[in-house]
Amino acid sequence: MKVWRSLAEVAADPLPAPYITVGTFDGVHLGHRALLRELQEMARAGRGAAVVVTFDPPPDPLAEPEGTRRLSYPHERLDQLAAAGVEAVLTLPFDDALRSMAADQFVEEVLVGALHARGVCVGHDHHFGHDGHGDISLLSLLGKKYGFETHAAPPFAVDGMIVSSTLIRRKLREGDVAAANKYLGYRYEVWGTVEAGSGLASRELGYPTANVKVEAKMLPAPGVYVALGDIFEEEGRRGEGPFGAFLNLGFRPTFAEEPAGAPGLEVHLFDFARDILGRRVRVQFVARLRDEVKFEGAEELREQLIEDEKKARRILFSH
Repeated sequence: MKVWRSLAEVAADPLPAPYITVGTFDGVHLGHRALLRELQEMARAGRGAAVVVTFDPPPDPLAEPEGTRRLSYPHERLDQLAAAGVEAVLTLPFDDALRSMAADQFVEEVLVGALHARGVCVGHDHHFGHDGHGDISLLSLLGKKYGFETHAAPPFAVDGMIVSSTLIRRKLREGDVAAANKYLGYRYEVWGTVEAGSGLASRELGYPTANVKVEAKMLPAPGVYVALGDIFEEEGRRGEGPFGAFLNLGFRPTFAEEPAGAPGLEVHLFDFARDILGRRVRVQFVARLRDEVKFEGAEELREQLIEDEKKARRILFSH
């Protein structure tokens, strides 16, 4: 898949007859992939190439700290778009210039002037340009003016629910990772580096954990989850895994008086006892086991962890 980072790169290495869609594509979920299939059908009919125009960081004015609502890392999004059969991706920096660009100017300068669009396919409710003033009606008018085909893809539903990034974020906030995974079409994952911990989980509970400093991305609700873990040697190089696991995402209320800061992620890999301090890991969420609970002491918590492990292993076996 061809990847462009600027309009200058498009000009230096263009594709003939591009059929384009525009959007954040956060999560590249089942709804996105249904739209991409329609784009690819347009491209095949016109003997052209399927191209995605997207943005980094995503144009999300509701994002509090950087990345806390993001469903996919930039590298993850590119991998997913490539797997979906996209032939090229243009990632534009969502800076002040782009944020203030009028919808018709965006079409004229980016879709027509730089990419020479043969066709444009967007979701039925897609909005673009400054303050989202552009919609499919404006796009159709501009298509007639500049000579490109337009198409509005219908909504895509699973079990009666229209799939969207907003729906998936809601499911993650509720801790329902199984539903989020169903709408994504794959297991939700986070990446991070293993840091030194207190050793308390191993010493007091008999369950050594990897304390993961998570790279900025939306996290599910605090709780205990069934998971899969992969360990990497270095950037982009597969190491070991996947290992079955369970994890605690939260504030360790049994040992901490008051919640402080962001929730911590502690992962116990089943049948694994080596030191992985400093290693980069990927953690995939499979299912939620329970809420995070304050126990009377270490022994009561240890007994619960034994039950959690049994249930987690059964769930992983069924997957």
